[in-house]
Amino acid sequence: MAFRCLGLDVVGPLTKSSGESGAKSKRDWHERIGEALWAYRTTVRTPTQATPYALVYGVEAVLPLEQQIPSLRIAIQEGLTEEENARIRLEELEALDEKRLEAQQRLECYQARLSRAFNKKVCSKIAQWKQEKKNSIT
Repeated sequence: MAFRCLGLDVVGPLTKSSGESGAKSKRDWHERIGEALWAYRTTVRTPTQATPYALVYGVEAVLPLEQQIPSLRIAIQEGLTEEENARIRLEELEALDEKRLEAQQRLECYQARLSRAFNKKVCSKIAQWKQEKKNSIT
């Protein structure tokens, strides 16, 4: 809000929406929420280079399509004995803490980059605004 009162536009113009939100009406959003959450949880995030699902459970999610048309990953898992599967799962869970720590470090680096870029843009806008004020006074 402080920038708005100074007359600075830090964010820039916002794009107009096409009006289509994916739902047919305002009343059927609850029917599509499951699909939206699944898409969100299984999409790799830029800052962490991992999916939220993988960071929570330690493995990538099995897509519904992989249930019908078995992928190589599913075929390998089905060929394992129960003991081998338990051993592999335990190794994955032990590596999960390290994976989460790496994701946290990537997230902090990403946030620092965003902060530097934002501050650079804001500082240039403030300097420009000060120069305009200085020129208008003289």
